[in-house]
Amino acid sequence: MLAGEKSTFAVECEIRDVSDSFIYCNFRFWIAGESIGDWDEDLVLGVLMHSADVFMLYQGDRCLDILSSMSAEQLWQHIEKVTTSDNSEDLRLSLEGRYRQRYLLHDIAVDSVATICKVIIVDRDDGMQRLLWKNNGDNNIQEMTLPKLTIDRAVGDFLRWANFQ
Repeated sequence: MLAGEKSTFAVECEIRDVSDSFIYCNFRFWIAGESIGDWDEDLVLGVLMHSADVFMLYQGDRCLDILSSMSAEQLWQHIEKVTTSDNSEDLRLSLEGRYRQRYLLHDIAVDSVATICKVIIVDRDDGMQRLLWKNNGDNNIQEMTLPKLTIDRAVGDFLRWANFQ
């Protein structure tokens, strides 16, 4: 199953096996024509669905005034700092703002995507989506601006498909 467009953003998932009432699958994102994720990693479809459901709670609600005017590097540093810091103020901001669930797209597939690449999504004031990604161990942050709800539509299409498996 492919939801979205590989040339911009897509979610791909393929059922591999059903065993003991678990559905095992392969999962990855496609960003700007590049495959993002370990396609050989067996994942549990139900876990992916739960993470995607949580991500979708914030559809159209990923805009934060301080984030919209930041450069890609500033935005990356801010979200990474808030979501990984032990500082009590950062932790409070992260928990109250639900930063991990709202902005960290790679958290949908921690064992597949996050092992290779980190992916952040932020909505601009005009609804356009800023998609930022960086391979682990690399300092090069890449950015693409997509039409309103492009990523949410692809994730939503994945969920609709998954619900029938």
